[in-house]
Amino acid sequence: MENLKIYKARRHVDSTFLSMSLRIKEYGLDDVTFITLLKGGVYTGFNLFKNIPLSINTWIGYLGLSSYKEDTFNSNTFNITYKFDLTDELLKDRNVWIIDDICDSGKTLDRATGLVQAYKPKSIRTAVLIDKPHTREKNHFPKPDIVGFTYPGDNFLLGCGLGLGEKYRTLRELYELEVQDVS
Repeated sequence: MENLKIYKARRHVDSTFLSMSLRIKEYGLDDVTFITLLKGGVYTGFNLFKNIPLSINTWIGYLGLSSYKEDTFNSNTFNITYKFDLTDELLKDRNVWIIDDICDSGKTLDRATGLVQAYKPKSIRTAVLIDKPHTREKNHFPKPDIVGFTYPGDNFLLGCGLGLGEKYRTLRELYELEVQDVS
């Protein structure tokens, strides 16, 4: 049985997306390509793009990476589930932002950065709604360039693109999952 406890209310999440968008704009929007990581990063990307003045020279692409097995267990193996948008035209000599919902262990952002780097962009930066520094630092991965919330706990988070399988991704608040033992 699953029990959800609210972590961040919708008004906090919405204001955080606005703040993140403003920080991205400070870096400049010339020759920018946003690569949104599927599936969870789509929610974050959508909410960031609402507040960023996208132009004809702003491109949006997608990359699907998955390391989760059995819904909540993060493995060391990555499956590329969607790579079509990684092209020279989209990435070479451009300022690339990799957008995701969460930086948990840091492995997904590291893998995505490595894949994008092969196309020789001008720069690569990362933005995530949630950073779990205690897990990421334990794995020796750098902090994302822009972070919405820093989460100090170990619980599994849901909502705002974060899912359990495919459930809960569309919730507009962030929740902590408390798993109750039913035995």
